[in-house]
Amino acid sequence: MDIVTSSASDFGKPNVEIKSFPDGDSYVRLLNRIAGESARIFTRLHPNQNTKLMETMFIAKTLSGSNIKDIELYTPYLPYARQDKLWKQGESLSARYILELLHSSGVTKITTLDCHFIKKTGIFEYWGIKITNKSAADFIIEEAKKHLDNPLIMSPDAGASYMSHRFGGGHMNKVRGEYEKGGTAYRKIKSLKMEENTNVSGRNVLLVDDIIGSGGTMLRAIDVLKRAGVDKIGIASTHGFFLNGALEKLKKVSDVIVTTNSVPNETSKVDAFKILSNGM
Repeated sequence: MDIVTSSASDFGKPNVEIKSFPDGDSYVRLLNRIAGESARIFTRLHPNQNTKLMETMFIAKTLSGSNIKDIELYTPYLPYARQDKLWKQGESLSARYILELLHSSGVTKITTLDCHFIKKTGIFEYWGIKITNKSAADFIIEEAKKHLDNPLIMSPDAGASYMSHRFGGGHMNKVRGEYEKGGTAYRKIKSLKMEENTNVSGRNVLLVDDIIGSGGTMLRAIDVLKRAGVDKIGIASTHGFFLNGALEKLKKVSDVIVTTNSVPNETSKVDAFKILSNGM
């Protein structure tokens, strides 16, 4: 059986009732009769990822409590995927803990797009859950190339190089510094450089990445490219958050911006659920 939340209404008709109690607790009710041995949950887990994760666990637990043994979660963006490493003593390994919580709720599989800690496509197992990691690279690059003639495909760091290398492009080398002071967990970019012998003078370049958050990496990469004499610059990303006014900043220094609608925004030109559901 398929369970579709309102956040995935562009995929199918929602059949889950989700409300909030007056004190903020989540209320979840499955509207269809629970039947069969397997189920698929279609939902977006961003924005409001903490609440949406809790609601998803309630859905999965309700299904597993009714003897559904195989529960696959289809979600374009997997929250906490950037917290898969420990940088300081006492930090929470949040990527692991989220997967363990989902698994304990009954989720056996996850299908997602460009999961940050996997960095390649395929089927993998992490902390009890099988993850099918699909990539939107082909689709966002194809869309961006409609507006940018014969671009060199590059990634702004090594982490997203799997999205660019098979198109013949390289990647930049990024080094992060320490966490900034204050209430936001952010590690400033210490340095970002092109690989040696990379010539972009007079060329169009398309920067491809899995996530654009505050836009700091993209802005730094664009500055490096412009100093090297690039002609036009495009941006293609699977997940576009564009936090703290990042989209307006990037518009001023780029010629085209394309993302999927994993996080719906004005640059969403590619259907994330179409990629996820391909081959189902």
